[in-house]
Amino acid sequence: MKNEYGVTRKMPPPVPPHQKDDVVIWAYDGDNISGIPRERDFFVFQYIYKGYVYENINGRLLLLQEGDTFLAQPNVRHCVSRQKLSPVAGDTCVVYFAIKKELCLQSYLSYIPEDTDMLHFFINPLGSGNIGQYMVVKGKKNVDIRRIIENILLEYTRMDRFYTRVLDGLFVTLISLLARNCTICSVHMQRNNVISPILNFLRCNYAGATLKETAEKFNYHPNYLCALLRKETGKNFTELVRGYRLEKACLLLNHSDLPVSEVASLVGYSNISHFYRIFKEKYKVMPSKFRTAPFGQAAL
Repeated sequence: MKNEYGVTRKMPPPVPPHQKDDVVIWAYDGDNISGIPRERDFFVFQYIYKGYVYENINGRLLLLQEGDTFLAQPNVRHCVSRQKLSPVAGDTCVVYFAIKKELCLQSYLSYIPEDTDMLHFFINPLGSGNIGQYMVVKGKKNVDIRRIIENILLEYTRMDRFYTRVLDGLFVTLISLLARNCTICSVHMQRNNVISPILNFLRCNYAGATLKETAEKFNYHPNYLCALLRKETGKNFTELVRGYRLEKACLLLNHSDLPVSEVASLVGYSNISHFYRIFKEKYKVMPSKFRTAPFGQAAL
């Protein structure tokens, strides 16, 4: 293998049958970590196989220990730090997966439990306006995750018959284990205690929630609630509700046989034309094409 910057280590090409650069894997040791922060248009899985590192996330240092998994959405600026106060031992080993966001939507989301932070972590960046989040999953004692990581590397480097199918299954298993067995320890831009119950309410009541009713429920003036939501999330009430509705619509389109009109109704849209318009505006494809497009070809 080789690291991201081309340091000599044999590495196979991007994994078929995925399109070029849909899935890329690297393995770093401590001597081959550059410490240069950058943004990527991929979901990032970074597993600390041996040792420990300090992750630099927009200038903030975060300790990652052996067995921890760091996950970053697209547009999060980060890297393993090599500052004097956060040296990296030469025998440290970090395994790094970069997975194209469209591939996550097409293949992996149905395996993540609904109404969980993990699901929203993966589905929120699939439209425009994503601000970028990260999470840390603590897994020092989780041997299952370690074995999955090892099997992914083994399949990726050996390229035996049907290895691409095995890799797809292993990635699904990895995401499922992270969602099921581990605790989310850190989320970028964590919500304060005031905003969290409001967002949870909207997440569960997206189909019928109104600004007035939500403000009354939490004893706020509607204008103040709008300002609070904008300050804490970067989005207004309408944008938040629309995001939750479209998230659910994606799941229903991908994993049910319901007509598009019924999907629109279930997520809170009585006007089918309006649903088609906002769906295409966010995902760059009509709902019917989103459902029927061959794997990896939906132009999100």
